[in-house]
Amino acid sequence: MLTRDMVSSAPDAPGVYFFRDKTGRLLYIGKAKSLRKRVRQYTAAQTTLTAKVRRMVRRVEGVELRVLGSELEALITESRLIKEQQPHYNVALKRARKYPFLKIQRAERFPRVLLSSDIELDGSDYFGPFPGWGAAQETRELVHQLFPIRTCEMDIRPREAYRPCFKYHVERCGAPCAEMVADVEYDIMLERLCDFLLGEHKPVERDLMGRREDACGKLEFERARLIQNRLEALQRYSARNRYQVNAVRNNHLVVVCPSARLGSAELFLVKAGTFRGQVTMSTDQAARTLTTTLRDIFMSEDAPADLTAQDVDAMNVMSQWLYANRDRQEVVRVEGLSERACAAAADAVRHVLLSATLAPRSAPMAAHVR
Repeated sequence: MLTRDMVSSAPDAPGVYFFRDKTGRLLYIGKAKSLRKRVRQYTAAQTTLTAKVRRMVRRVEGVELRVLGSELEALITESRLIKEQQPHYNVALKRARKYPFLKIQRAERFPRVLLSSDIELDGSDYFGPFPGWGAAQETRELVHQLFPIRTCEMDIRPREAYRPCFKYHVERCGAPCAEMVADVEYDIMLERLCDFLLGEHKPVERDLMGRREDACGKLEFERARLIQNRLEALQRYSARNRYQVNAVRNNHLVVVCPSARLGSAELFLVKAGTFRGQVTMSTDQAARTLTTTLRDIFMSEDAPADLTAQDVDAMNVMSQWLYANRDRQEVVRVEGLSERACAAAADAVRHVLLSATLAPRSAPMAAHVR
């Protein structure tokens, strides 16, 4: 049974912990901002633990602790190890609340816009994360009002003799099934949709105004009213400006977190939305080697499509964590994959390091650098 003596030497540092039974079988993997505080919670009074946790604690005969550089590294490591080793008591990885994304299903000839809580290795485009499912659903509904993207689940095999459904007649679908829109036209519409999700609302607004005036000029007042309703919905959405999302694969970031090592910081490197590595760096080291480090990562010729399942899992963890901690961590965006962009990002990171007190902490730093 797990006792306080077994975890008495646990350090006050971020990391992952492993519980094993008397045969050495792995029972559970967890992560912690502070290993000391977390593992000692399991030795508290039995009444404070759930029945499932009490059963696990009674079986624990061995504890392993792995100190890591930061909470984020612990989160990524925990997620990877659970998927690799499948511990008995890790039925589901409840690492954090999951935030939704809008997903453009690129595997389809005429892609749809779907909701997803995970990023998958399927060639799709992901936009988000959104603060909640309501926000994501509201945005998708507006997208379907503004862009006649298909919503049906049928296997589209266009033929001229096919009869379009009702959504075509109310301009909610371009009817690719009936050859009413060509592949090239559909792709152009998708690109405009992507620009809209990234904040380019004015071109859509101008297009709606033009279509409204055209309908009025043709005395098609019912159609003009329909377009006016969509224009008003767009203007309300733009005025609130609540849901700032990113194209996940366009994210090139350096995330700066305090390190467990005194006088240093943990730098998490994200290229094309993919976690590409972590370095521990002091201010002195940053002055000497940071530009080269960023250049090696962000200017390499590696193919972004060559993602492993571990890459995708880390991408999910990173995206969710960045959103959940959006007001706490330091994020430096690498504006392009060029020498100049890497040099500018290195200067911004050095500024962060110089302006922060790099004492060991479990929480991310407090301000934004963009």
